[in-house]
Amino acid sequence: MDSSFSSDPTVQTESESEYSGSSSNESVDYSPPKPPCTKRSDARERLVGLFGLGLSGQDVWDQMIPIINRAAEEAGRSAEWEEATRAYDENNDLSANAWDNDEIVVVNGKIEKGKVNLEKQQAARDEVLLRKRYDLIRKAIGEELLPEQYVKLSFIRKDGKFAPQWAANKEKGKEKILGKTYSSRVDDRVTPNTVRVDIMVYERTDISLNLPRMRNYTGTLLHEIAHALFGLWACNCDECEEEDVTTEGVPDSGHGPAWMDISLALERMMGRVFGYRCWLGRSAALAVEGETIDYDYTRQQLAAFQVNRRIYRKYRFLWSCNLVFAEDLDDISRANEDGLETDDEEQSEDEGEGDEING
Repeated sequence: MDSSFSSDPTVQTESESEYSGSSSNESVDYSPPKPPCTKRSDARERLVGLFGLGLSGQDVWDQMIPIINRAAEEAGRSAEWEEATRAYDENNDLSANAWDNDEIVVVNGKIEKGKVNLEKQQAARDEVLLRKRYDLIRKAIGEELLPEQYVKLSFIRKDGKFAPQWAANKEKGKEKILGKTYSSRVDDRVTPNTVRVDIMVYERTDISLNLPRMRNYTGTLLHEIAHALFGLWACNCDECEEEDVTTEGVPDSGHGPAWMDISLALERMMGRVFGYRCWLGRSAALAVEGETIDYDYTRQQLAAFQVNRRIYRKYRFLWSCNLVFAEDLDDISRANEDGLETDDEEQSEDEGEGDEING
């Protein structure tokens, strides 16, 4: 089984299903918890960590969501996101109130003296701010869910040591991705002490405005965090996989019912805790999920997943006709930046998911 996730739903291969099993919350005294077993030969190898984690695949999201919701309620009383971000921006020379600033920092279509340096400065500023947001998100949902020794965040920049990866991704054209998550548990030799999860967010050079660019990065980051939770905590043994396969509605592309529930909890957490709206591409991801497994979700299922039905249908059609191109998605994003959409719900979904179909 390939445990490499990306925000391009067409390359997802990790099996996620609509888990309904419940398990008891066992609290332990040590921290941080360790990921569960990854050896496929012994179904009984489990490692129960803080908050009762170290779960089988059957129980992953069933316990994750209450933890995220509880942490969100507690963090919401501190308004830490707003305070820390404001303080950070005031001390950042490259970001004059970068959180809400719509100043154009890159002039599209013109090669000007100093432009390359400006782009490098912008990328450096974006990476620092994204890492700051990642730290705040970890605090909000519980740092135990994303332990530093097991999870690594990389910002794939156009220049620097990741330049070859960035260039290779750009050459994919319409298949390019905005983010990717890789779990080392694909290797049978991995143990709970050695499992690693890598979250990768790719630099955007095509969005010149600070606000929508950082909103896009934040949505991509949350999209990948939802994958990372499964890559870190879901067991990979034979019995758990068999339980997944026998559960109704098993997906193949990694954006199935379990991921939809976790991503919705994260999306809501951003609004409740930080008062910040961003979109994880849930409607478009489910559309590609349906095309991948050749299944058309019912109106009732779409309502249960709380996705935008219009956007789901639109991307279902575009993807089935092979009409989804990066240029089209950028046009959608830019139209929403200019406020051309009139339906608030559709605008909010399109603004994030126009880009998130590949990221």
